[in-house]
This record gives sequence, structure tokens and C-alpha cells, in this order.
Amino acid sequence: MTAGKKIQRLMIVVVVGLITIAGQAQTKDSVLTISQNPFATQTVLTIPNLSNDTVSLKVFNVTGLIVADFFEDTIISGTVIVTFNADSLPNGIYFVTLTLNLVNHPYKVVKDSSLYSDLLTIENRLTVYPVPTSDKFFINSSCKIKDIQVFDCNGQKVSEQKNDYNNGIDLTDLKKGIYLLHVVTEDKLFIEKVIKQ
Repeated sequence: MTAGKKIQRLMIVVVVGLITIAGQAQTKDSVLTISQNPFATQTVLTIPNLSNDTVSLKVFNVTGLIVADFFEDTIISGTVIVTFNADSLPNGIYFVTLTLNLVNHPYKVVKDSSLYSDLLTIENRLTVYPVPTSDKFFINSSCKIKDIQVFDCNGQKVSEQKNDYNNGIDLTDLKKGIYLLHVVTEDKLFIEKVIKQ
């Protein structure tokens, strides 16, 4: 690799507040997952199973201008999750280009802000508190919850609880740090960040 290229070692990047909306499409293959496509204001890009791979990740508009630049020839191991926030960008088509070990993987995404009202409705249906917590956190939800899973920053499931969540989710035995909470309802998946302090 030439001296002019930026080299960085990263293990994992965590995104929070992800909500998967029923009926909204997902783009997924073995290289990249785009959580919502089309999306209202932002979508989440996941690059799994990296092992000292060289990664560039950029988003272009239809005129070829870069509107988001996440990585430039960066060496990464682990699973990377980043958020493409297009809140200030106009509705329309954008192109996500993932370059993995010098091989380009292009994807088309569509921003449609008319989806925003649906997103607000769903966000108001689930609350996690207190954050941070030293022992337990609680969930207030207007949806019927089927399953609750807690994952660490390496993507390993460290706790699971089905149906009975009224007494809180106990994190007492877990180390201090950031965890991702997956709340599965009958038709949606809510992902929220919880912090054990």
C-alpha cells in the first residue's frame, strides 16, 4: 500500500436507534446489508465478517458528487455498521459504492421523506429506560413483545428473554459497556443502545 493512503485499524462501529419498518425493503448480500431501502431520512449500512480487509465506502448523488465518505482505504476487522444520514439531502436516488480489497460493489438506494411519518409513529411505540443503567433496564411498549435479545459490541448474544419483560432485563452479570438490544414484536424489529455502567 502506498504511503499516501490512509490506514486505520478498526474493530467495530456501533449504530443505535435502528428501527426496521414492516413492508420496507432491505438490500442484502454477502458483502453489504442496507437496512432500509427506500428510507425516510437515514439507512444503516452493515459490512460483515471483515478480516484485515481494505475498505472504502462512499455515497454519491446522481451527478457523481460524493455526499458521504465513510472510509478511504481503511484496514478493518470485524463487522462494521455505519449510518448514512441523508436528512439534509433531497429525495431521490443515491449510489453506495463499497470497495473491498480493490473490488467495487455498487448499490442503489432511494431517499423518500414521505416515509418519515411512518417512522415517527413506530418510534413512539417503544421506550427503553433508564439509560445508562447499573443493573436493570425496562421497556415500555405499546406493541406485544415476543422476544428480547441483548448483544455485545462483537455481535455475540449475551442474553435473551421471551415474553416476560415486566420485571426488567437484568444486566448485573455483564461487564460495563455498550450493548445492543433487539426487541422483536409481531411484525417489527426495534434495535436500541443500552449502556451498562
